[in-house]
Amino acid sequence: MTYYMSVHTQKFLNKNFTLIIYFFSLACSLLTLYYARKYSLLPRPVQGTDQLGMLEAAANMSRGKLPDEGYMYSYIYTLFLYVLHLLAQSSLIIMRVMQAAICALIPVFIYKVCLRLRFGTSCAQLSSLLYCFYGPSLLISLSFLRAAPLALCFIIAVGSLAKAFTEKNQMQYFKAGLWMSMCIIGRENFIPVAGAPALMLLYPSIRVHVKKSYFISYVAGISALVIPVIIYNAIMFGSISLVPGHWHNVMGAYHAESTGDVAGTAASIFSNIPIQTVNYLCSYEIPNSLSFYAHREVIEFLRIFAIPFNFFTSMGITAFCLRLRNKPVVYLSLMTGVYVASMLPFHMFYRFRIPTVPLLCCLSGTAVIMIIQNFVRKKYSWGLLPLILFSLIFILTMRDSYILRPASEKRGAVLVLIQNKRFHTAELLIEKMPVEDIGTMHLKTYLLRELHKNGEKTRAAALYQKWLRVQKSFSKRDHTSKKPSR
Repeated sequence: MTYYMSVHTQKFLNKNFTLIIYFFSLACSLLTLYYARKYSLLPRPVQGTDQLGMLEAAANMSRGKLPDEGYMYSYIYTLFLYVLHLLAQSSLIIMRVMQAAICALIPVFIYKVCLRLRFGTSCAQLSSLLYCFYGPSLLISLSFLRAAPLALCFIIAVGSLAKAFTEKNQMQYFKAGLWMSMCIIGRENFIPVAGAPALMLLYPSIRVHVKKSYFISYVAGISALVIPVIIYNAIMFGSISLVPGHWHNVMGAYHAESTGDVAGTAASIFSNIPIQTVNYLCSYEIPNSLSFYAHREVIEFLRIFAIPFNFFTSMGITAFCLRLRNKPVVYLSLMTGVYVASMLPFHMFYRFRIPTVPLLCCLSGTAVIMIIQNFVRKKYSWGLLPLILFSLIFILTMRDSYILRPASEKRGAVLVLIQNKRFHTAELLIEKMPVEDIGTMHLKTYLLRELHKNGEKTRAAALYQKWLRVQKSFSKRDHTSKKPSR
């Protein structure tokens, strides 16, 4: 009876997995949005942020005004926001819900891609579930940034290209090109990524199945959206580019001292590559206008989604190193690696890593299944080898996020907690902050005042005595250390 129920449950899960994983992902996003709004987070973006610039452009488009010259954001994502703006009748909350509903498709396509690449059902299900427990992807799918929609386009493009190859279908190559063109218009660094699949032709067993007509269809799909954008910019702004002026703006931001000098710029880029490689591989989520850690401190629900980024990179490298003969693994590694290489000249904010997460989930799933299967089959040496390799990379790429986080970000999280009357959590975070910091002293004063105002006078008095003693002790040590010697 138990066996029958187990088999029946497994069949039900396999048959309905796409619906289950979609609604699970969407429910996680909506719950995160609910708690964020409860604590007054994810408001209208502030002045000077990319999010506000794109939202204002989308709103202007709904009034019939197209972006002017100098608009340096993604055209296709702005168009996406414009559609959401119309459907949501300008409601930012509904726009966030709609974007989350679309981005919840990412684990569905992770599942489909793994099946397409013949990784097996268990690997496909595990890979899609791993994505759901990566917190930054969940948070960024609720923000007005292009990273999550780009991740969706990227995994669909990768899957479409694999489908086109296995089915030997010319139209599928065209569709794969269309999805890749959306990635390119979304962010120009996808241009080399679009050409990366050509390297798979180095395998004779793959080259023999690819006709010239397939290549032409793929390029035609890319050109179908990219060329009209270039023609539009050439006519309107006199610039043959995807986003006029964006390249010089970005290079000026990251390599300002060497802009204009080709040799100097090249030297600046190459000197930047090692540290950005580490920034990509490591666990720390470098913030850029949307801090994951600050939101996690306020939204305790986000603590459930605890998989660090270096789990994916460590597992991905493990899969690549130990399954070099597996062409689907090489294909996913190649697409991921070329994307990463295209971003190394810049600063690796965590939102720049998001588009590769679905591919890394596929690689991580196959590595985990490989380890489990080797132990189940009692091939302990083959099970221990990938486990040791993963552990070594994982330990080397683990970083203490609290130490690396900016002080202003930590103070901002405490301020929100106090404003939401979560005094105990705020107190714990204040205790971790440096005593000598003027910002810490201001937060202590603010917390004591709010405790007193809310009737917790005894607690306020106890904290005042405790912090006063600590402050006096610190001041005494500081005075002693500065006392001149005789």
